[in-house]
Amino acid sequence: MGITLAAIALGSLGMPLAAHIKLPALVGDGMVLQRSVPIPIWGWAAPSEQITIVFNKKTYTTTGGSDGTWSLKMDAQEAGGPYTMKLKGENKISIQDIMIGDVWLCSGQSNMGVRMSDIHNKYPQDIIASNYPYIRQLTIGKDVGYTPQHNLRAGEWVAASPYTIFSFGAVGFYFARDIYNKYKVPIGLINSSWGGTRIEAWISAEGLKDFPALEARRKDLSGKLWLRKEIAVPDPTKALTIDCSYSANLDSVFFNGKLIGKLDSTLKNNRFLVPAALLKAKDNMLAIHVTHTGQIDWTETGVVYGKDMVVVTAAGTAIAQPGDWFYQSALSSEKKDPFPYARILFVQDEPAALYNAMIAPLLPAAIKGVLWYQGESNVGKDQAYRELFPAMIKDWRTKWNLGDFPFLFVQLANFNAAVAEPKSSDWAALREAQRVALKQPNTGMAVIHDIGEAQNIHPTNKRDVGKRLALAAQNITYGDTELEYSGPDYKSMRVARNKIILSFDHIGSGLVARGGTGLKYFAIAGADQVFVWANASIENDEIVVWSDQISAPVAVRYAWADNPEGCNLYNREGLPASSFRTDNWK
Repeated sequence: MGITLAAIALGSLGMPLAAHIKLPALVGDGMVLQRSVPIPIWGWAAPSEQITIVFNKKTYTTTGGSDGTWSLKMDAQEAGGPYTMKLKGENKISIQDIMIGDVWLCSGQSNMGVRMSDIHNKYPQDIIASNYPYIRQLTIGKDVGYTPQHNLRAGEWVAASPYTIFSFGAVGFYFARDIYNKYKVPIGLINSSWGGTRIEAWISAEGLKDFPALEARRKDLSGKLWLRKEIAVPDPTKALTIDCSYSANLDSVFFNGKLIGKLDSTLKNNRFLVPAALLKAKDNMLAIHVTHTGQIDWTETGVVYGKDMVVVTAAGTAIAQPGDWFYQSALSSEKKDPFPYARILFVQDEPAALYNAMIAPLLPAAIKGVLWYQGESNVGKDQAYRELFPAMIKDWRTKWNLGDFPFLFVQLANFNAAVAEPKSSDWAALREAQRVALKQPNTGMAVIHDIGEAQNIHPTNKRDVGKRLALAAQNITYGDTELEYSGPDYKSMRVARNKIILSFDHIGSGLVARGGTGLKYFAIAGADQVFVWANASIENDEIVVWSDQISAPVAVRYAWADNPEGCNLYNREGLPASSFRTDNWK
């Protein structure tokens, strides 16, 4: 008897070998398939199993491979539906209500994950009017992997309606609604997001090859975890026996920091004595070292799900031990401390962990493009982000092998208190790092530092975020090239005596100071690099900046703050200018 640890047999979700055809979680009733390109369908079956697919009056055949997988590509289709797909092997599968349209991957951290349920009080009429049967979403459950996974744990396509809309990601829904209303093309949204995560977790191992420190960290993890659980001991003067259920993943067991035994995976169970000398009246800690190479069970708070446990005393009394297992990544196999308490490290932040479990299983599918909303968790690391973000874009495009598909992203919103004087800003620096990614082809950025909330890192105005992303898609993706989709974007500067003159792209039908007042949040500096608030005016669709305090100006900054409250440079189309600086000073 003793302590049962069956819940820690952390298995890998790999490629199931079955005598029947099996489909990935991404493929199911109500799905949206990408139009205008060959349509991939894939799954698992017994080796040499004959597989037949009938779809839209055409028949396709393939055979299960020696590794138990199969795949084929159906002919490209125009937008339409609903259709039925029938598959036959040793078993039969029928998939109903399939639409052909555009599939957009929505990814990033919590602001991409914010659901309509989180903001329904702000937009009650949008909830009521959300009957869009041809806008559908598949939400990917949060998961991590140390190696690329082949399937999602679960997934279900849901059509938008007042009864289901609460589960939809708000940014994705508002984007899809605008695109659908204009083009009448079914839209599929795949929401793969996780709050509080860093960009390096979303990049593949191959994509990290140019970042030695991150690649070393990824390799160092290699699936090594510490699991710990506090144990209630009824009598600290009497020894206990611990019985760990069999698992090939478990290495060694510690009690209050002392090794009490190594696990033998050839046995069905392992029994270890805990001497009374190791027991304390309270705060007794059981720790288990785990070597794992697949996916794990987790929660966002760094907890590994566990079954109820019992501790059996020397007298044979069973004491219930409910609760969860906490985990910590073992950052180095060289650590001498048998149970490193130094810090809890969230696996979902580790390099490639989210790519492996939440992006890699999607790769066989065809998509139209990506919507990306992330960056808050990388604030303070803007120099690294300048390289990591373009690297991620290139990485995903390489992995999908669909060319330079559209990659549209959201710049950080305004956040924190407004400042009285010009100063450095980690948030503005991260916004600048995001803006650098516009050098990549087929990219677009939604500027939103005018619609955030000083005290809410999850601002509720997601409708305008979706709208601005949709404007970018209309121009970049759907060919509406006459449509202005961006606010003014800084291009160049020149000095004219005691003034600096700024030129912009994306001026649309003209620059304006929104609100009818003068331009705000411009700062100017001389060679001493000390910025002061500046005067600014619009002249012939350029901005002239000056200050009586600076006789020989060198640099200008605009909206350079965590929260540039009141910044008001727009084009006449109503789109805000991104924050920018003409210098590269710290």
